[in-house]
Amino acid sequence: MKLALVLIASTAVLGVGILTPAQAQTKEVSFKKDVTPVLKKYCYNCHAGEKSSHGLKVDNYDNIMKGSKYSKVVKPEKSAESVIIRSVKNQPGGTKMPPGRRSVSESEIKIIADWIDQGAKNN
Repeated sequence: MKLALVLIASTAVLGVGILTPAQAQTKEVSFKKDVTPVLKKYCYNCHAGEKSSHGLKVDNYDNIMKGSKYSKVVKPEKSAESVIIRSVKNQPGGTKMPPGRRSVSESEIKIIADWIDQGAKNN
């Protein structure tokens, strides 16, 4: 018990607070290395190259950040408000993506959400 109090007191003195979930993330998510493979796996059939269903292309950073003819699909630092996350989670404010029975796994959704929450950088 004394050790716990000493640790709490020392963190307060040193200015080390409790980390928020965003601060606790240790791995920076890379658009190129982490996000692109997920997009390629699930989205390129309809949203890459000459194909741009609803005006949305996700085959490169500039295109995904441009969004669709209806709206932006990525809101940097706000994954819960981003249409792409709402769509892959089949939530209100999105259109179920990808269509059909195939679904994006929770771990792959987390990759995209973490990238968005980390600022949706072109990295």
